[in-house]
Amino acid sequence: MKLIINAEDFGLSESINKGILEGLLGGFLTSASLMMNAKFCDEAIERFL
Repeated sequence: MKLIINAEDFGLSESINKGILEGLLGGFLTSASLMMNAKFCDEAIERFL
């Protein structure tokens, strides 16, 4: 069995972006849902890539 842990609101704020990136890069988050119309969406994409 595989547990999938998804984080929501990626791109909503700087602090949410930071926390989600830490979780993804640290391996305890499996995926994230990006809010395409959010204020910090571009920053989220740039920092992730």
